[in-house]
Amino acid sequence: MTRGPGNGTGGRSGSASRVPTAGARTSTSRSLWRNTTPPPKLGKFDVWELELHVKPNTDVAFPVVKLWVDEASGNVLKRQEFALSGRLMRTLYYPRWQKLYSESKKAEVWYPGEIRIYDEVEKENSTIVVLKSVDLRPLEANIFTKAWLEAKSR
Repeated sequence: MTRGPGNGTGGRSGSASRVPTAGARTSTSRSLWRNTTPPPKLGKFDVWELELHVKPNTDVAFPVVKLWVDEASGNVLKRQEFALSGRLMRTLYYPRWQKLYSESKKAEVWYPGEIRIYDEVEKENSTIVVLKSVDLRPLEANIFTKAWLEAKSR
C-alpha cells in the first residue's frame, strides 16, 4: 500500500479542504424513484443507490458521488467519487460499522470501524483506515486555537 503526498489517501493535496457546505449537492435515487425488481443489493445488503451531483458554481473535489446505503441501518457501505468528465477517481468501502453510546445524544451512534480507500487512477495506491477507539466527549473550547497550537509546538 502506498500513500500520496501529505494526506495519506493517495488523492490530490488539499482535496479534503474542499468539502461542500450543506445543500451543495442534489441527489437522485434509483431505488426510491424507480420500481426495480429485485431491489438493489450490495452483496447480501439491501441498499438505496444514490447519485449526488454538485450544484453549479460550487467548488468541490468530486462533482459526482454515488452512494450505496444500507436500508436497515442507514450506513454508507460504498462510495464512488467521479470527476466532472465522468471518470471514476476513487472508491471507498465501509465494511465494518460499530455502535457507541453518545452521552450528548443519549443514544447509540454508528461510526465506521474500517474504511478502505482505492485510488482508481493510480491503481497501486490504496489506504485502509481502522478506527481502534472513538471518544465522544466534548473537546476543550480552546482546542485548535492559535494559542493552543503554539503551546503544543513548544
